[in-house]
Amino acid sequence: MLNFSSVKALVIGDVILDHYVLGKVERISPEAPVPVVHVSEERFVLGGSANVGHNLAKLGTDITLLGAVGKDESFRVLKNLCAEISIKFNYIESASPTIRKTRIIGNQQQIVRIDWEEKFSQHRKAVNHVAKEFEENDYNVIILSDYGKGLASDSVCKKVISLSNEKNIPLIIDPKGTNWSRYWSGWMVTPNLNELAAVAGERLPNTDEAVAEAGTKVRKKHKIKNLLVTRSEKGISLINDDGVFHFNPTEKIEVYDVSGAGDTVVAVMAAAVASGLPLNKAVELCNLAGGFVVRKFGTYAISIDELRSVAEGKV
Repeated sequence: MLNFSSVKALVIGDVILDHYVLGKVERISPEAPVPVVHVSEERFVLGGSANVGHNLAKLGTDITLLGAVGKDESFRVLKNLCAEISIKFNYIESASPTIRKTRIIGNQQQIVRIDWEEKFSQHRKAVNHVAKEFEENDYNVIILSDYGKGLASDSVCKKVISLSNEKNIPLIIDPKGTNWSRYWSGWMVTPNLNELAAVAGERLPNTDEAVAEAGTKVRKKHKIKNLLVTRSEKGISLINDDGVFHFNPTEKIEVYDVSGAGDTVVAVMAAAVASGLPLNKAVELCNLAGGFVVRKFGTYAISIDELRSVAEGKV
């Protein structure tokens, strides 16, 4: 039976507070040609790198989250959400506000998203924070969750990769953007198909051959040990020194919402590898977990019981 209780994980990255306002639309506003949402529910959820932490917590691991926050109400909500599921939140106080994304949903359709965010720029402070975290604690897996909000700067990435390699700790990087030089020599990088296409500088059809060719070039260029490409309904491809391996879904996936699916894949990979599962078995689990969460609405964290059920073919 799957058990990740021995896993001690550190997630470093851009924490986000996801805020959902849900309701019904029955009329158009007389003030402007926009729908009026009669609110029935308001929900706050851990987002960004905090969603990776949420997944790891629900998988039963010992999880520490390191991210930047402002001194505001969104930070207080984030802190309380982390405490409720036993995430240790080792935060960096920032001059910028805590990142918050509000989604207005009417009749199960997203109408608008409102973002409060500024790029984090206190990079030296973050590097020192990371170094102290590695010095004072022992982890058996590290996740660098880059949402492009500034925490995963060149200097922070270099420090995290250097310390992870020095201590021989598996490091899983969820990338953003095309500047992959900052991920140089990382243990694993986990782009989706579009992210791989962007960094490869070409349009990529979702075929095994195209993914294998582009992925191999990108992996070698940046000296990445393992490249894990998530491909939506086509499954996952793993590219490393042993070759190219394609893991296709065992059944057709009806994709409802891809929000946070990449976070789930990263979390399951981290938990599986740190618990001693072989890499191919870890990828198979990731495939099943990703297929499960895309059927859910909004940002969703898979639990250990749900993962056990999908692994046993019960869901």
